[in-house]
Amino acid sequence: MEPTHEDMTDRVERILDKIYGAITMALITPVAVFLVGWILVMAAFILGRAFDLWHPQFVEEFSIYLVVLCTFFGIPYALRRGAHIKVDFVTRHLPQRVQDILAVITYLLAVLVVAYLTQKGYMWFWVGFVKQRHSQFPSNLLQWPFYITIPIGYGTLTLGLLLEFYRSILRLVKGVKEVPKKEWKEAV
Repeated sequence: MEPTHEDMTDRVERILDKIYGAITMALITPVAVFLVGWILVMAAFILGRAFDLWHPQFVEEFSIYLVVLCTFFGIPYALRRGAHIKVDFVTRHLPQRVQDILAVITYLLAVLVVAYLTQKGYMWFWVGFVKQRHSQFPSNLLQWPFYITIPIGYGTLTLGLLLEFYRSILRLVKGVKEVPKKEWKEAV
């Protein structure tokens, strides 16, 4: 039996969802580990300063790096889980067809903007890598290992937005409110 067009679109959606799920899990795992470590380091830093025991300068520097890593590795995960901020107090009152059209346009614009930011982030990483830029802090660390988190995070977000763009097109074409998604645990 020949697969139908609908079977193929569902298959493409499932494959993209699995790939995106695996990537977001790979990115969020180090974030969880770093967040626990960051809490411990910050607690030690606060106690050390409170009791005038020590004044580690590396804490501020590594806090900046961890904010960048957690933000850019966490954004794709937030999109996947639907944990991003949604402002729909106007659009939810529009007819479903208009909502679907707006979703397609919005996701297309988001893909274009985030793809552009991915490219700019990659260029920032590449300049830091080629010129071997170091931090201005006493640690004098190479910057490119931290810069690479930006294009990786944005690139993964672009993939997720492409998936949502694809889903919004399916909703528009099929005329359904929501294209069924697998449960989070099953998709990975």
